[in-house]
Amino acid sequence: MASIVVLSRLYELEDFGVWATFMAILMIGKTIACGGFHVCLMLPEEDAKAKDMLAISYRFNWITILINLAAILLLIYFAPSVVHKESILLFIVALPYAIFLEGKAQAAHSWLNRANKYKEMSYGMVAQTLTTVVFQILFGWIGVHDGLILGTVLGQTMLLIAMLRLANLPFFLSAPAHRLVTAFKEYKSFLTMGVTGNLVNNSASQLPYVFFPNFFGEAMTGQLSMVQQRVLAAPINLVSAAVSPVFFKEANTAHLANDGSLSKLVLRVNYIMWSMIIIPVLAIVFFGPEIFAFVLGEKWRVAGEYAQWLAPVMGVRFVNHPLAYLVDIKHRLRAQLIYNSILLLVTIVLFYEPILQLSAFDTIKAYGITFFSLQMCFLGYMLHLRKD
Repeated sequence: MASIVVLSRLYELEDFGVWATFMAILMIGKTIACGGFHVCLMLPEEDAKAKDMLAISYRFNWITILINLAAILLLIYFAPSVVHKESILLFIVALPYAIFLEGKAQAAHSWLNRANKYKEMSYGMVAQTLTTVVFQILFGWIGVHDGLILGTVLGQTMLLIAMLRLANLPFFLSAPAHRLVTAFKEYKSFLTMGVTGNLVNNSASQLPYVFFPNFFGEAMTGQLSMVQQRVLAAPINLVSAAVSPVFFKEANTAHLANDGSLSKLVLRVNYIMWSMIIIPVLAIVFFGPEIFAFVLGEKWRVAGEYAQWLAPVMGVRFVNHPLAYLVDIKHRLRAQLIYNSILLLVTIVLFYEPILQLSAFDTIKAYGITFFSLQMCFLGYMLHLRKD
């Protein structure tokens, strides 16, 4: 939290807006970085088959460099207002590189998770966070343009170096073609359904940062990004690093046991997650503007007003994050795709201003109410999947 306070005073609202757009495209692009096969590393009982899935992930990671570069160039050509003119070259160079880093780090992260090396996983995340924060503060202090983006990319580079070293994995990896074909056929639904579903889901989550600059300006996008990507995302990132991998491992084991232990595990995790997040959510709902203005400065009061409507969404996402792995464990990827498609449709309707013609604040209100309702429905579905 201290780093957020420092960064909020080193950078202007517009800087956060440009960084938010970069991160939004990055989050969408990294969905296809491994073809979804990094998730499969947890599922096979045989280590040899898991190693084949890792090799497939590596191959897809290289292929998607060109795919993401082409997508970024098309976006800049057809929607030039999405990217700030001074940052176009940085986006073209840094985004494919950053997505490549994310993909390979995802695969190494899943490999560590399979081996129950949770301590090593945390080391990698700490290395990334420290590198990112230190360089973002340094660049902000000396006035480097796009310092938030450059710091993010350097942090990702450190994450990949740390993950490969901690997992004892090479930078290049291959396997016999016949084994790769066999593994691909068995888990191809994670590419056809899983990647599609996650791509749609990430698009639904990140498109607000693409639409907002066009219709409401980079300053308002900066306010939104401070709420969603910095403050409210912090607890979700924490659970992503610390809780979700452990739950995935334990839930898969319980599912294979088929003895009722999965239901007990899901209910216990659901209770623990809600008990952790409910007080922060209520505090922001009732005192959001005052908290943001006091901690970050008066210029961020609008972000606090946004946070009042977005905190409940953050709360239920916090709970859903580990439980969502039940979709992969139970192979319910089609249901996930339908749900994510609904999220994307709602996002486009709400944030593409010509459709409803709402103000920025009314857009955030509608988004908060609608997405909270949809996320609660998804939570109900996860609780249903707990049954053997």
